[in-house]
Amino acid sequence: MYECNKNTCESLALILKSIGTEELALARIIEAESEKLEAVLGAHYFGEETDEEIEENCGPKKRPVDVEKLLAVNESIKEMLNTIIKKELILLMKLDSTLDFMRKEMRL
Repeated sequence: MYECNKNTCESLALILKSIGTEELALARIIEAESEKLEAVLGAHYFGEETDEEIEENCGPKKRPVDVEKLLAVNESIKEMLNTIIKKELILLMKLDSTLDFMRKEMRL
């Protein structure tokens, strides 16, 4: 079994740590996007409920949904998720390259 020198091992550890850190950051962005959608949806109602039903089911009276605003938020979230997917592919390639190096050079 190959023993890596200190610089190689530290470099590999830093690369793997950076992948994990980026994954965590992407997860937080996804969570923020879900909160954005929840905020828009939570401030509106969609059905034909009466004011009394809305008050009973949803608390204080909510505004009717603004379709244009909802579509704009949806588009924004879609664009962000597309960007995240691209970033995930890059991270996967980075991880694959790192693991390939470890398998070949370190005979793991």
